[in-house]
Amino acid sequence: REELYLTNAVKGFKWLPKKHMRWHKGASLSEVATCRPWLKQELELVKPEILVCLGRTAAHSVLGKMVKMGDVRGKFFETQFAKKTIILPHPASI
Repeated sequence: REELYLTNAVKGFKWLPKKHMRWHKGASLSEVATCRPWLKQELELVKPEILVCLGRTAAHSVLGKMVKMGDVRGKFFETQFAKKTIILPHPASI
């Protein structure tokens, strides 16, 4: 934990009841835009060497635009927050 900072791009969690489980509901574009200033401030304070975005919502929050996962998944590139940023699938999608 001393070398890792973990946060969520969207500061809320929505779910729908489905049988005996909770079904995660993705963030809307307005929720991503609303939470982006908090994420931006966190990343500016932490100054990560490597930034790992798990899933499309995290990628959208960091990049400020929607991306196709196939175009960016698994490739390192520079963003305003880190010299090395990588986008990977969200564990829930696997």
